[in-house]
Amino acid sequence: MSFISKHWLLSVGLVGVMLTFEALLSLTSGSLTLAYYSLTMGWPALLLIQPLTSPITIMSLSLLGATGCMMVLHVVTSYIEAPVFTKRILVTTFLIGASYLFFLSLARIELSSTVALLKAYIVFSTLPSDPYMATLAVAIQLSPPSSYGVSLGLKAECQFSSLSGSLLLFSSLFLLLLGFLSALSAFLEGWSVDRKVFYVTGTIASILAAFSEFLSPLSLAWRELNVGFLMLPPSLFGGDPRVEGVALLLLALALATLAFSQAASPEAEKLFTLVIAGIYASSLVCNVVFAGNVTLLTLFLLAIKVVAGTFILLVVFLRITEFLPKKELS
Repeated sequence: MSFISKHWLLSVGLVGVMLTFEALLSLTSGSLTLAYYSLTMGWPALLLIQPLTSPITIMSLSLLGATGCMMVLHVVTSYIEAPVFTKRILVTTFLIGASYLFFLSLARIELSSTVALLKAYIVFSTLPSDPYMATLAVAIQLSPPSSYGVSLGLKAECQFSSLSGSLLLFSSLFLLLLGFLSALSAFLEGWSVDRKVFYVTGTIASILAAFSEFLSPLSLAWRELNVGFLMLPPSLFGGDPRVEGVALLLLALALATLAFSQAASPEAEKLFTLVIAGIYASSLVCNVVFAGNVTLLTLFLLAIKVVAGTFILLVVFLRITEFLPKKELS
């Protein structure tokens, strides 16, 4: 195994550890989240008990942790050089990851509904005494998004939440279909997935997931709960959702290019992979830079993200230097 390949595998392992820890942190910090909002909001915060203990939320976080563990297992099997076993581990990881996105979309929709009720109670119980100002406040809260996509109030944020969750739901369904077809190819002899079907399905799923990420920061749950106490991961794979969205759009472009090109260049595929990996690594670092309230529980997670993001960027840089023309010494 080459030097660069070993470092690629190590970066995958670091991301797997990060996702596993983020899932464990989200599962165990529910009581702290509830305590924080109970102190700051009072008894209405008890509405959060339902999404905190929801089977959908627990399932989505459990699948995120399982995805991280499978990524680490994939790295281990790659080091012992068991190609057949490694391929099946990779396909299983993909299926678990797609299932995680499916349950995460449902959990986000459920959480947004609960937070909407909570915020509606707080907003309408603290209206100004002046009738004009009270009417204006209600009008702002019930107004849809502006023509520039700016979220002005409760209704706008609920619309962004619903649209973000729905896009992620459809994206996960396409990914589950892709994972099922890939599993048939990996576990059944003589079965193979048509190359164009694989790439086209992946393109559609990536585009839907990208726009879900772009809308996530405008959604109600993300805006109201991004204070350092995790209930659900703020993005799909641990990075800043806006930068992750760019990486997903670039992934969709790469897959579409591969789907409709007669003979894709291996060098072009490698370069696409490097750019996407670099953008994703940047999203991990941006997530740390733009982090809200940092607690002792989240400090270690942020440290892992910095290490993983920096390491991936270093490996990408080393790999890109191989594409540069080398001058021969005379």
